[in-house]
Parts: sequence; structure tokens; C-alpha cells
Amino acid sequence: MEGEVFLTLSIGSGPSPERHPRLRTRQLTEAKHDTTAAAVQLFAEVLARKIPYSVVQVTAVPPNHTKPRQQRRLPPRVTRTQREHRLDEALDDLQATQQAPPSDRKAARKARRRVGRVRASMDQLYLCRDFSKDEAKCVANIWTVPQRRLLVSSTQPPATLVGKISTVIFWALVRPQLP
Repeated sequence: MEGEVFLTLSIGSGPSPERHPRLRTRQLTEAKHDTTAAAVQLFAEVLARKIPYSVVQVTAVPPNHTKPRQQRRLPPRVTRTQREHRLDEALDDLQATQQAPPSDRKAARKARRRVGRVRASMDQLYLCRDFSKDEAKCVANIWTVPQRRLLVSSTQPPATLVGKISTVIFWALVRPQLP
């Protein structure tokens, strides 16, 4: 059983792994040990000769502090998320539609609805993000904002409140933990 390799962890169902030697080497005689050592040394020298020495040593480059701070900063990104990009596009389309010489009410209404849909999806995204961070604060914000808008004679909550509450319930039941 010379030169056998054993697993480091036992395959059994014990509470802790058993210790096994990783490799059992042969008991070499002095002459065989010297020949093996010479062969390993020769192999290492041949391998070392094949490695190119033209590899440049990688060093960290210190930051350039000769420029003023405003010039050192990277320019801010135009949009951070895809939804912000979609909102910018929708607002540009709305502005182009409204400034077109023959006013097309149907196209303007369609552009306004698109802006509203994108804003609603962004609101839902932020709501879900806030809910994953602090549930109580998110629910409190949902209830406090419409209370300022509700009329005294109105007994029905607005449709947006119902939509937000259903979104919160969905996120609480379906995806309780977001990364």
C-alpha cells in the first residue's frame, strides 16, 4: 500500500471528520532518496529555465495629486439604472412630441402615459427596496402620505394606496429577504 492517497474527510456520518494521512510515501533507501532528490532538482531547474524572466513586476501606481480635485473625479454617470434611462427617454419623447408643430393630442397623451408608467415602475422599485431595508418605516410612509391627501368626506382609500399596499404584501409574502 505504498504511495496511496487518502481522503482528508471521512465519508461516514460521524460528527467530526477522522484524520487520515494525505499521502503515504515509500520508505526509500539512502541511495534511492539521493537519486530521487537529484531528479527533482533537475526537473526544477529545467522548469525554471522555461519560465520567462521578462515578466514585469506589477506595482501599485500612486494617485496623481497634481490635478485639482474637480479634475481628478470621474464624470458622473448619466443614469444609474435602466429605469432611469427609460425615464429620460420617455421625457425626451414627451418633450419632442409636445414641441412638434402639428400638435397631436393622441401622441402627447401616449407619451404622458409612458412617462407615468416608467415613474410608477420606479416608485414600485424604490418601495420594494425600502421595504427590504426597513419594513415598519416603509409601511408608515405608505400610510402617512395618503392621509394628507384624503378628504374628510372620502371613506375609500385612493387606488394608488391600494396598489402600494398590495405591492408590500406581495413582497412580504413572496420575497421576504432581498439581497
